[in-house]
Amino acid sequence: MTNSLSVFNLLEAREGCDLCLVGGMYRRRTAAFVGPMAEDALRALGIDAAFIGANGILDGDVSTSNMDEGRIQQLAFSKADTRYLIADSSKIGGRYFCPLQSEIGHR
Repeated sequence: MTNSLSVFNLLEAREGCDLCLVGGMYRRRTAAFVGPMAEDALRALGIDAAFIGANGILDGDVSTSNMDEGRIQQLAFSKADTRYLIADSSKIGGRYFCPLQSEIGHR
């Protein structure tokens, strides 16, 4: 399951991959679906593993630049059995508008 149209497009032709795209308001800048519809879809599911991208990592705190995307990321992480934070070294030292739950890396 993904709210990312880019991830969906990458995986949709893959054999043996059952794929679900979460709907909602489309955010063109990041090619992601966000908002109440996307959040409601995630709330109804069990999540084995969540992979979340970050815009900034500073002093162990993780943040993203958009509140709507931060809300859906936070929800996915709160429901997931296993959590993965995806970021390259350029994100270290940055702080953005929407902080994510501080224990993201500690579960």
